[in-house]
Amino acid sequence: WLPIHVRWTEGVVAVWRAEDLPLVPIWEIHLIPEDQIRQMIAQGRGGAIVNVASVNGVIPGAFQGIYSITKAAVISMTKAFAKEAAASNIRVNALLPGATETKFASALTQNPAILNELLKHVPMNRVAQPDEMAGAVLFLVSPAGSYTTGACLNVDGGYLLV
Repeated sequence: WLPIHVRWTEGVVAVWRAEDLPLVPIWEIHLIPEDQIRQMIAQGRGGAIVNVASVNGVIPGAFQGIYSITKAAVISMTKAFAKEAAASNIRVNALLPGATETKFASALTQNPAILNELLKHVPMNRVAQPDEMAGAVLFLVSPAGSYTTGACLNVDGGYLLV
C-alpha cells in the first residue's frame, strides 16, 4: 500500500495508509488528514478521506500494544473529523483491514504457528490479499458512499465477529 491522492469528479479524494503511524507521535496523527481537510475546504468542492486503520484498533492484537493504540487513535480521529468536516461536504471514513498479506504483516502471515493461531479467529479461515481492500475504499470515495461519513468499514474475513 502506498499513500494515494486521487482527484475525484465531485472533489478531492485522499486515501492514506496508517502503517507508518507507530513512527509518528500519537498526538501528531491528525496532521495528514487535517491538512487534506483544509485543502478540500479551500477548493470548495467537498471530498472524501479514507483513513486506513486496522481491526486491532477495535480488538488489540497480542503483543501489538503500540500498534493497536495507534489504530484506535485513527478510528477516533476518523469519527471526530467526520463530525467537523461534514458541513463542508467532506466525508471522513476508515478502512479496518484484518490480516492482509503485505510486507508489513509478513511476521504474522509467514510464520505458520502464528498464522494458524490467527486463523482460529477468522471465520473465512484465510488472510486477505491487498487488492481485496480496493472495493471497500472505492465504495467509501465514490458517489455510492455519498451519505457515508464517520464509518469504520471492517474488511476482515469476519475477525471482529468472533
